[in-house]
Amino acid sequence: MTANDGTDPCPIPWLDKNGSHNQPTNRSLEPSHIDRFKGRVARCSTFTGMGTGNHVNRLAFGSPTADFGVMDGENWAARTSLTTSQDGNTMTLETKDVSMVDQPRWPALDSAATVAHMSFKMVWKSTGEAINLENPAQRFHFTGTRASCQMEAQIGVPSIHFSWKSDPLETSKRDFAILGDVVNGHYDS
Repeated sequence: MTANDGTDPCPIPWLDKNGSHNQPTNRSLEPSHIDRFKGRVARCSTFTGMGTGNHVNRLAFGSPTADFGVMDGENWAARTSLTTSQDGNTMTLETKDVSMVDQPRWPALDSAATVAHMSFKMVWKSTGEAINLENPAQRFHFTGTRASCQMEAQIGVPSIHFSWKSDPLETSKRDFAILGDVVNGHYDS
């Protein structure tokens, strides 16, 4: 249970005292974002690519702090699903035309909110190179492989007649990605 007694996943206690689930991905950090978890994870960081805004302007996406991850497994509070290949070497996360809020001036109190729509696809593929991460003091261990990870996306904000579409999946890059199994918190006893 979370602090508000909801069913949301619990943040890892040492990760962020404010309850954030976010941290960058690298060789020495816990690869999952939530506590009391056992299952497959795929992570990548420092993700960058290019796209076209309003069918004309070339715009970059991602940044040195861009971090993406998916988790598929058990935790005490929530479940998630995504496509995993039969051999477990490829994970694909895809959404199509999901409604979201576009609020460019947030957190300003007078920030206007408009409806936007987003679609994206991310694909993690194992390279076969083994990687093991473990920290008994923080009660996690990860066993898996390094991975390639690529993403394509598109966003539309109808109220301001704006659209953006990334270049094809194959053109995106990442500096670090992993795919494998993690056990942490309660399950790592």
